[in-house]
Amino acid sequence: MTDPLSELLLVSGVRSAMISRARLGAPFGVRAAEVPRSIFHLVVRGEGWIGVANGERHRIGEGDVAVLPHGHSHDITWAERCSVRPLSSLPLEDGFGLPVVTNGFDVEFDLVCGTFGFGFPAHEWVIAPLPEILIVRKSSTSGYLADTVAALESELASQALGSALVANRLIEVLVVHVLRAWATRHPARAAGWLGAMTDPSLHGAFKTLSAAPASWSVASMARGAALSRSRFHEVFCEQLGRTPNEWLATWRVAVAQDALRRGADMNEAAERAGYASKATFGRAFKRVTGVSPGSWRASAAA
Repeated sequence: MTDPLSELLLVSGVRSAMISRARLGAPFGVRAAEVPRSIFHLVVRGEGWIGVANGERHRIGEGDVAVLPHGHSHDITWAERCSVRPLSSLPLEDGFGLPVVTNGFDVEFDLVCGTFGFGFPAHEWVIAPLPEILIVRKSSTSGYLADTVAALESELASQALGSALVANRLIEVLVVHVLRAWATRHPARAAGWLGAMTDPSLHGAFKTLSAAPASWSVASMARGAALSRSRFHEVFCEQLGRTPNEWLATWRVAVAQDALRRGADMNEAAERAGYASKATFGRAFKRVTGVSPGSWRASAAA
């Protein structure tokens, strides 16, 4: 595991879904309802404000990205303070195969909006510790975010064969760019997995998981972190909110789930996750998930 974030997202999966585009003219004020997924808004053109229920408000402009990790209700407005109406009350048009929300005025503010979700255990490890809203500025991304945005816009406009799939993958890239940029610029606020990435000791611990799964252990992770077992336990719990043993047990099950999703049988999944036997694997899997590996595979397939 030389890149902890990439490894986690590859095992857990990123599930994205483009939902709409908003093309609004001043004056505008809309309230978006809460959804059970994370939300992003990418400003293609113009400037506006985004606010959440706790009163936090941010001005956003071209190339900026706002992310609401917990999918909470939020306002998008032309001025810092103004009246709002439900987003669902605005008419929809079709634009390049996407629903486009418009308020009937000359377009001054253009947003690409989407949702994304992480599978187990990335949602709990990455999303749960995040604040209500993240803002990543165009000026803080050294151009790579702008390149992804440009590619996404081009794909949406092309309506070419396979464009929906390509756009979905570009959203996944966009999400990783945004999370990485935010964690880098706000290390004091980066908790959970994103915070762990900025800690050199923990990064060294995660590198030990590049070895054969059978050798994964808390002791080897502590050695990789160049810390005593007790100190490693303290640092790990402080940053990740769980003990190294709990984390490693969950990680093994996540690796096994990924193997099962990809078509492995029970023995292969157990070996991939570093379990000595199928029986040990089954007991550990049920402790973490509450169901047997067979029941989980059946529900995942359904």
